[in-house]
Parts: sequence; C-alpha cells; structure tokens
Amino acid sequence: MKYEDSPVIIIAAARSGTKLLRAVLANSPEFVDFPYDMNYIWKYGNYHIPHDELTTKDVTDETKRFIKDQFNKLLNKSNAKRVLEKSVPNSLRVDFVKSIFPECKMIHLYRDGRDVAVDSRQCWQSSMLSGNIQSKTDLFNKIIHFPIIAAWPYLLNYGLTYSKRLLKKEKQVESWGPRFEGIDEALERLSLLEVCGMQWAKSIEHCLSAFSRLEENVEYINIRYETLVRDPLSVLKTICDYLNIPLNDSMACFAKKQITDRYIGYWKENSTHPEMRALLPHIEK
Repeated sequence: MKYEDSPVIIIAAARSGTKLLRAVLANSPEFVDFPYDMNYIWKYGNYHIPHDELTTKDVTDETKRFIKDQFNKLLNKSNAKRVLEKSVPNSLRVDFVKSIFPECKMIHLYRDGRDVAVDSRQCWQSSMLSGNIQSKTDLFNKIIHFPIIAAWPYLLNYGLTYSKRLLKKEKQVESWGPRFEGIDEALERLSLLEVCGMQWAKSIEHCLSAFSRLEENVEYINIRYETLVRDPLSVLKTICDYLNIPLNDSMACFAKKQITDRYIGYWKENSTHPEMRALLPHIEK
C-alpha cells in the first residue's frame, strides 16, 4: 500500500545538512525522493508573491491538486511507499505545507546559525553549476522534469537571477535560498553575511512558531545537525523509530562513509571578528 498523503518532509534553513539527511534516508526502500529542491512546485499558483512566506491563505484547490499530483507522479514511478522531500524555503511556510499534506511527517533539522550564515554566503557567491549549490546531475534532472507550461514564471525568474549576475559581473546573485519578506530591502542596507544570518533566523523563527502548534515526536521531530554528524547511527535510529522504519545496513553504511563532523565550527576559519560582531545581533536571540 502506498501512502500518497503522508510524505516525509525535511524542514530546515538553507545549509543545515538537508541534502545529507535526505541522501541517508533515501537508502531506505520505503522512500522515493526528489533529488533536488523543488520550490517551483511549492510556489505554484503563488509565483506573484515575491517571497516564500506562504500561509494557509495562499492554498487553493488548484494549488493543492498540482502539488499532490507532482508527488503522486514520482511515487507511482517507483516501488516506494512514501515520498521523501526537502526544499529549504519550506522553513518559512510550515503551516502551508501542513495544509497540503496534513498527514505528513516532518523532520526539523537545525544547525549553528554562525556556520549557516558563513556557508550560505559562499552559495550566494557561487555559480549555478557550483557543487556548493547542486550537482550537475541534479541540475540536469531538474531541467528534464521541470513542468515548463505550469511553472514558466518561476523558470523565467530563476534564469534572470543568474543572467543579471553574469551581465553585471557582480560577485553574488540577486537572490539565493529562502526569500523572507523584506529580503531585497535588507540586501540594500546590510552586508551579505548579515542577510544570510537573517535568512537563518527567519527560518528558525517560523519553524518554532509553526511547531508550537504541532505535537512533537508525532507530527515532527527536532534533530540538531551537530548531533547528527557526531553520532549519526544513534540519531538515525531515533529518526527511523519516529518514522516507523528499520535502520537498514545500506543507510548505516552510507552514514559511516559520508557523514563527517568537519564542518562544525565552519565560521571560525571563514569569517573575520568584525563580520561576526555584525552578524551576531541578527542571530543570537
């Protein structure tokens, strides 16, 4: 039996380890995963909204149908029972996601905001083909499966974001990652690192607010990135128990080979003391 209406959705700020966690869990035969972020699917019908902070008011019957159809198409092509998905802008719209899939299981993954901000800044300054953002294989798959007719406004905006950078020879793209309300104004008055800190803080604040209305360990689970990479098998066992699936040998083997704790404290060697002093007021709360 397939569970079309109960996907497992990883919720996290950008650069919090979502790709890693998705890759580990995808080794379970229980899941078929979207191997790339799919914000263009979640934003369907709301492309006119210049940020990702969607609410339940932005859910229409057409939006719900389209998103569910995309999940079901993926599921029906596989032998899996559930879809595994992670799109970091969902950290700004947990209620919206929950209204589409009331029976979904959410995994809230969170990481030190200093590491996230410094890591995110590098992504803002990387090319679209950079491995920091996505692999060339993932980009190719995204292009092949992109619903051009339904989501052409998103594709147009995505292309303009990177083409403007090339034409103007700027060091960063106009926008990368979850777009919180007011991000463009923030970019005009703050450093890029400060805006990256705001991205993280906004994601965390929205998650905490939404999860306060849900039941922990039933509808969602909290997982700290630093704990995951230091003791992966123990944390994965906790996650698997929550999802009611076995921790199989394939998952354990992948975790042992691929998970490392070397990115803890990433900010220490990739930022300056003045930058940290400017960043902390945006994230320390």
